[in-house]
Amino acid sequence: MSSGTCRNFRRPPGGPSKFQGPPEDPPDDALPTVLRLPARLAWVERCAIEAALRETGGNRTRAAALLGIHRQTLYNKLNEAEGDGDKVK
Repeated sequence: MSSGTCRNFRRPPGGPSKFQGPPEDPPDDALPTVLRLPARLAWVERCAIEAALRETGGNRTRAAALLGIHRQTLYNKLNEAEGDGDKVK
């Protein structure tokens, strides 16, 4: 299964992406399928967060509500992404 990108979600005109790309997926032959699942779930989660932030014009409180998570949980996930080397604005 190819990791793909979040390109199916559109950015608002002039609006920067909150993530610079999907998380790196390990090579398909490097790990058993079960061990690749967390990377794939992380990619789906990041695509959903990115789409919610675009939908709300970058409003993190409204994006968290749209995702059905607490605002602080969204902030934690964004900070984790930043700690992993992804630029979060």
